[in-house]
This record gives sequence, C-alpha cells and structure tokens, in this order.
Amino acid sequence: MWGVNKKMLIFCCNIYHTYSIMTQYMGKAMKNLRAFEPKKCWVGETQKICYASREEAEVAAKVAQFDHGAPELSVYKCEYGDHWHLSSRSQN
Repeated sequence: MWGVNKKMLIFCCNIYHTYSIMTQYMGKAMKNLRAFEPKKCWVGETQKICYASREEAEVAAKVAQFDHGAPELSVYKCEYGDHWHLSSRSQN
C-alpha cells in the first residue's frame, strides 16, 4: 500500500514541479509580449496610421467598415512620406 502512495506522491510532485517551471517560463514570456503599435505620422494635428501600400490601406478601410462599423473610408498617399493613410472624406 505504501508503494502505491509513494509512487502517486512522486507523480504528483513531478506534475507540480513541471507546472511550476511552465508558469515561471510563461510568466517571463508574457512580460516580453507587447501590444503591436503601428507606425504613425503627424497629419495636421492628429497622428494617422501609416500603410506601406495602397492595397494595404484599402484592406484596412474595408476591415474598419465591416468589422467595426466605420463609415466608408478612402485612402490617400501621404504628402510627408512614402506611405498611405485612411480618410473619412471622399478623395476626388
């Protein structure tokens, strides 16, 4: 009877030890995670998200419209850099 309990105790200790190591590791890993911060530039008095291409900006506009209920957005090339922005104003 003692042999079974001893084996069970060793098994439980091994599980607890493994769990402790995993939570320590995951805790350190989680501290290293940071929220994604998109590149932004100043346009007038506001900061706008920069998109590398027209296509990327157009996809972002559609996602904003369908997933977040934003109004229809247009895209335009930034006059200050080599990237694109979204606008709620129509671009003619």
